[in-house]
Amino acid sequence: MKVVDLTVDELKALIKEAVEEALENVLGEPGRTEKARQALREIQEAFRRSGITEEELQEEGRRVRHELVNERYGPRPQADAL
Repeated sequence: MKVVDLTVDELKALIKEAVEEALENVLGEPGRTEKARQALREIQEAFRRSGITEEELQEEGRRVRHELVNERYGPRPQADAL
């Protein structure tokens, strides 16, 4: 079966199954998996309550990453300076 032939619900189910399997493999035991899921739910809820959009979060992440790279390695050379 090709992924492009799947419905959205089928794709979601496959993703959920893959994530659950990965969690079981990484964490090793069902109790730890449930704790990881609960932590993820809490993070998602805090994110939802914050009112910050995903785009805002991504932009801030890019800004911070750029700042950290500049601090560690110095500013990136401008294309016209090469």
